[in-house]
Amino acid sequence: MKKYHGFMSYSHRVNQGLVARLQRDVQRFGRGFLSPWSVRIFRDASDLTSHPGLWPELQERLRQSEHLLYLATPQAAASPWIRKELSYWASLHEGRLDNFLVVLLDGEIVFQSQGGVDWSKTTALPRWLDDGDSEENRDLGAALPDEPKYLDLRWARDQAAPSLKDPRYFDIVASLAA
Repeated sequence: MKKYHGFMSYSHRVNQGLVARLQRDVQRFGRGFLSPWSVRIFRDASDLTSHPGLWPELQERLRQSEHLLYLATPQAAASPWIRKELSYWASLHEGRLDNFLVVLLDGEIVFQSQGGVDWSKTTALPRWLDDGDSEENRDLGAALPDEPKYLDLRWARDQAAPSLKDPRYFDIVASLAA
């Protein structure tokens, strides 16, 4: 059994209040008043202590997670750390991004009608997911062969504390907790 239901991969340059709130609400969703977390989500800012080897520690947490929760933004798409996390996740799953959950916080994710990502319009997914000819793309181009279902939380990007009373936010939290 895995220690974490999910591992949050996100840019630290986004609204940290929203990221922390999302983690807390997903973990608490569906539990009783005095019950422990129903879902356990790893987020580096809340779950890591000072550690001399950050990357080996993150690799261990990725191995201990059932799902990878990618908080999609243009900053995340450009982050070398997030590329490392997604690449490592794909290596754990035979080169695919299995159990890959996407929450769109900013930017765009556009798919072509015949399938595949429209990279001319997409800003919130890392370019290494492209099936291009470069050496780095050759290794990971097939990691995302199908269009993932993603949750659109862009409407809340400037809110530190969206409420579960908002049906849009409630549905996103419920989907992630499921």
